[in-house]
Amino acid sequence: MEELGTNEVVWVLDKPVSNSGRLKLLLLEVAQEFNYNWEVILDNNPDTYLVNKKEITISSDGWIIAQVNWFNLAGFIIENKIDKAEIFDFNKITNGE
Repeated sequence: MEELGTNEVVWVLDKPVSNSGRLKLLLLEVAQEFNYNWEVILDNNPDTYLVNKKEITISSDGWIIAQVNWFNLAGFIIENKIDKAEIFDFNKITNGE
């Protein structure tokens, strides 16, 4: 995230999911250790929270990315950080090409 010029990262975790509280503490410890500007929020409905926030969002949930400005972080990592990654265009496969 630092390389992308991100000033702040807000992690939104699903509060009812087990261990989300522990994950929040772990993320805050990492942020403190490396001096990252991170906020961690536990929310009962994180999907709605993200859609209503109107910020650039990283998610793999189709309902969320259909409604927000989103960034494909997984794609960025694969294309820029993993040497010799083989990338398949599944659109070509499903279209019979």
